[in-house]
Amino acid sequence: MELDAGRAFLRNVVLIDDQAFSPGPIPPGPAAGEIVTPPELGLQRSDAFSPPRTQDVGSYIDLDANISEEVDTAALVNAFADSGISCAVLAPHTARGQDRGRVVKLARRSDIVILDWMLQSEDRSTRETSRNLIREIAQADKDEGGRLRLLCIYTSDPALVSVHREVVEALSEVYGQDVVAGHSIDRFEIIAPHLRAVILAKAISKSPVCKVTESQLPSILINEFNMLAEGLLSGLALFSLGAIRDTAHQLVARFSADLDAAYLSHRALTDPVAAEQFAVQLVGDELSATLATAQVERLVHQQRVEDRIEKLLPEQRNPFVRRSRRSDTCHPVKREDAIDVLKADPGNRPTSIARLDQNGASVPLKDQASLTRLFFEKNEDADDIDHAFAAISCLARNPLHETGRGNAPHLTLGTLLLSHPVDAPNGEATKPLRADQLDGHEYLICIQPICDTVRLEGPTTFPMMPLSRRLNLSQKFDIVSYATAGLSEDKKPLRIMLSTEGRRIRNLKMIEFEPRDGVVQAEWDSEAKTWRFKDSAGKTYWWLGELRTDHGHRTAGAFGSALSRIGLDESEWLRLMAR
Repeated sequence: MELDAGRAFLRNVVLIDDQAFSPGPIPPGPAAGEIVTPPELGLQRSDAFSPPRTQDVGSYIDLDANISEEVDTAALVNAFADSGISCAVLAPHTARGQDRGRVVKLARRSDIVILDWMLQSEDRSTRETSRNLIREIAQADKDEGGRLRLLCIYTSDPALVSVHREVVEALSEVYGQDVVAGHSIDRFEIIAPHLRAVILAKAISKSPVCKVTESQLPSILINEFNMLAEGLLSGLALFSLGAIRDTAHQLVARFSADLDAAYLSHRALTDPVAAEQFAVQLVGDELSATLATAQVERLVHQQRVEDRIEKLLPEQRNPFVRRSRRSDTCHPVKREDAIDVLKADPGNRPTSIARLDQNGASVPLKDQASLTRLFFEKNEDADDIDHAFAAISCLARNPLHETGRGNAPHLTLGTLLLSHPVDAPNGEATKPLRADQLDGHEYLICIQPICDTVRLEGPTTFPMMPLSRRLNLSQKFDIVSYATAGLSEDKKPLRIMLSTEGRRIRNLKMIEFEPRDGVVQAEWDSEAKTWRFKDSAGKTYWWLGELRTDHGHRTAGAFGSALSRIGLDESEWLRLMAR
């Protein structure tokens, strides 16, 4: 059975069309006393009440002319229902006031938004209303850190080129140069961060292309939504969320209110903070069990992996592989050899890959930390992707995904901080940073046990372990994060590689902070676009993210191991021979 991540995930669609419940245009009756000549049998003009248009798909006479926009709502809703998807229908009478707020609120909660291009404004239909709604929805998505969304402009307007251009302009006001527009004679689409937009013509449209009936529309939009998550991991994430949605009520039933008595007993007999963590862990374990039962790993099984490799590996050139994990030197290899290595068939796993630039030479795979370079023309592009993937694996909260709208982070085990230079005036943090600049800046990780970071009643000292920043792959590192655009000199996120090597007890820093509401809470800095802490002395520390719990424990455990070292005064020859 083919796995359809989009169909498994999709639940909510909204159609916004002020003519959704209209019976269609009614021709005017004859004037009083007018003599009517009946038409000849069999002759009917289907376009009798349509405004005049040119034959060009990309233009028409009056951009704001009233156009018959009726849509077969029942056919559309029923077709979505056949796919197990609910479709809400809004027919706003005006684009202002209560109707506008209702439209935006529902659109922000829907996976697919189907929007008529000519919506009512005051006493006439206008495309500006739809443009404003597109901007408003896109801006709300961006402010929340991005939302997977498919936007469909479903219109009877035949000027699809003009519609496409105006939608591009509206989205560009929100996403700037990140908007990618593309269209051909029979396809009009726009790509923006986490968003895909398509332009389709209603069945009643005079457009010669992209004409879709209401009953055909759902299957087309489901396929378009799948393109938002065509990758292996994005498809896995979508399918997993769909599985959780399907079993949500069963999960709630397992954690019935009857269990509260047992939980409260457990909480009273143990540490309250540990009990809170335990409750969250129980829910997380049940979610993991749900994913295991749904066999979501099928989304990344061998056949899908092989198909994705074929699609991603460039056919026009030979791919390249690094000489070794810490080298920037790369060697070309055959595409077929690269595919064999990437397939990683357990029964026939290659141990090396042959180079094209030297007969008989090969690159041992045991010397590789990554094969991502095979997919990219530049080392920097491959490094960016490796860094992003590593950040997902080690960070519970990534500074690049923060907007200042969610819960503020509090100082806890695994919190990563950047302090300003010691000679900064008035204790204020200096910015911006440069990728090649390290002097004066200090990187820290909090190793305070979680139970000692909550329910604080007064000034509290937190142990901070210094970290070493690495500037390139030739140096060892075991933590990755980002400095946000507001902290970076070139106004782009800055990759940060940190190492816990060189930990010494004498380097441990004890810094006092003032708690608020029982925890040491960060404040949002709109200029730096990240969170910041201030210690009791007023010194600023920029928040660089929060490690996952197991990574934080590993770092704290490594420091604890350093405490248990036994120092001996012995012969130097004997000490060195032991290495």
